[in-house]
Amino acid sequence: MAKIRFLSALKGLLNPEPLREREISVACVSDTGRRRANNEDNYWCLGECLAAENKGSGGLHTGRLPSPPVQAFAVFDGMGGESCGEIAAFLAAENFGKQTKTEDMWKKDEPVPAIKAICEGMNTAVLDYQKSYRIRSMAATAAMAFVLPREVWCANLGDSRIYTLMKDELVQVSTDHVLRGYRLGKPPITQYLGFDDEDSFLEPAIIRLGADPGRRILLCTDGLTDMVPDERIQEILKSEGETAKAAEKLWQEALRNGGRDNITLLLIDI
Repeated sequence: MAKIRFLSALKGLLNPEPLREREISVACVSDTGRRRANNEDNYWCLGECLAAENKGSGGLHTGRLPSPPVQAFAVFDGMGGESCGEIAAFLAAENFGKQTKTEDMWKKDEPVPAIKAICEGMNTAVLDYQKSYRIRSMAATAAMAFVLPREVWCANLGDSRIYTLMKDELVQVSTDHVLRGYRLGKPPITQYLGFDDEDSFLEPAIIRLGADPGRRILLCTDGLTDMVPDERIQEILKSEGETAKAAEKLWQEALRNGGRDNITLLLIDI
């Protein structure tokens, strides 16, 4: 099994707000897009994920949640032929949900060890399935957000992205784990769940943000970002204040622009 090492990019920290009750508004959707017959994406949102074989979420799912003590969200993009991609994404989402429901993981004030354990657990779940069924090509990206009373922690593996909008400025806070300098089409992904390289390490990017009222956090697969440029994402998130309507506009924009891949997005408003 691959050696596990976690590098934390603890940049962008805002001064945390005093501890107080907050509410989180959430909207998520997963769509096969216009050219794919199956959906290799998955998510963990409002306490549930999609089945391993699915045709998307069947529309927008929304909800409102109290923030303390921890609310966890994630999107996953599966990779691999013959249904392996959707199975990898499902295993990751299912394992993510099980782990984030464990209260012991969040007892300490420092959440990085919990995030490390979650990534390791998801990676092991995918690897165990690979070995059990002798599958060589099976993996998933991950983009995660953990909303705590005073701060938000984000982590990612692969090219599924995390953005934050605060005071009308959109910032990508995730790291694109892709092979640099690659010129033949879309570059290969260098970090993912299902990573098993004895000579390398699994290295999710981890970042801490303030849980400021008014902050928006967008988790999404490349089915959105390949179809909708950052400038347009910012315009939609700035102009539409309601969580569900903003998510709907992003989703429909990706479809209008071609919908070449599965589209999954999860919008969190504090």
